[in-house]
Amino acid sequence: MKKMFFSLMVILSYYCCYSQEIETLKTKHKSLLTEISSASTSGGKGVFWIPSLVYVNNKNSFSAGGIFQQGKWFEKNGSLIYTGVMIKYQRRLAFSDNYSEFFAEINAAHRNAMQEYEYRDIIKKYDVIVPLKKYALLEYYLGFSYRSPLKHLFFWSSSIGLGGMHSSTFTEYNHEAKPYTLSINDIGLQIKASVGFRLLPKNNVQH
Repeated sequence: MKKMFFSLMVILSYYCCYSQEIETLKTKHKSLLTEISSASTSGGKGVFWIPSLVYVNNKNSFSAGGIFQQGKWFEKNGSLIYTGVMIKYQRRLAFSDNYSEFFAEINAAHRNAMQEYEYRDIIKKYDVIVPLKKYALLEYYLGFSYRSPLKHLFFWSSSIGLGGMHSSTFTEYNHEAKPYTLSINDIGLQIKASVGFRLLPKNNVQH
């Protein structure tokens, strides 16, 4: 009987300590993460890559990073080139015992965009030299994200958001190769997948 009572006390003590540790992580969790994301948005023009730093303070996460896109949209080679920045804020909504987290998220990006003209026949017919149209994009999305630990200090996350984009004015050409100016305003989805590494603290195996 005494052994059973002692075993029960040990189990209860372990459960209380474990629950307290989880609750502490839920309310007093601070860390510095680095992650790299691949994303596609309503702005189009392929996938772009975003290496960033993420600061986690309790239920709030803040991140900032650069945007890199495939060079084929901008130049002849296919290398990645820097086109802008993205900032992100996350508010944690749920935290599970296996350290997975669910967030509400809002992010905004400012980047440059270029697009090759498709109507080469018009350009050739009217002798207009306009190989690229160039403009700046402001994109903003509101959605949800999920972050889950991998082995050791690594983690993965995914997100989806609804938002839109607004561009600066740029020169376009009609079917007679006459120039006019316009801007782009659109709504759409952002889909993003990320992998990352926890820089600080490193005392726990999982994030």
